[in-house]
Amino acid sequence: MNSDNAPNRPQQAITWLEIVGTILRLHRQAANVTQGDVATAIGAAGHGSVARFERGIASPSVEQLAQIAQCCRTSPSAFMRDADGARLLLERLGVRITDTRREMDALIEAGGYSRDRSVLDHVNRYIDGYHGRADERATAIQLIREASRGFHLEDYRGDVPW
Repeated sequence: MNSDNAPNRPQQAITWLEIVGTILRLHRQAANVTQGDVATAIGAAGHGSVARFERGIASPSVEQLAQIAQCCRTSPSAFMRDADGARLLLERLGVRITDTRREMDALIEAGGYSRDRSVLDHVNRYIDGYHGRADERATAIQLIREASRGFHLEDYRGDVPW
């Protein structure tokens, strides 16, 4: 137990690439585009590479990111702006964002951290209702930024308090 009588739990850690992948998926779904459609747009043989991007296992090239954005009727800068908003929210929730999977694995091995992609569910739930126009998605991310600014880490117990 820690000083405020809450059970000690490992801090969550995820990679930046997992955040970007989640945002790619949200934009794709908002545009009603399938992984197969995206695979065709980037010249991939199947949707497997798109699934790897969305899970944060692989990183699209700059050219592929531009092609994915065009397919999803948005821009690469919108992907990155939204990923930054999600990163801000997750950091405010106490999630450690790592640059690489190797760095995350080292944190977990050293103790005090665990890997749980479910922390991305906070982002998914918050913008789940914004599957419409691009300006609605941007509004959702702005709301995430505003909400995360006033969030106190000591209040975090696993669920977003709004």
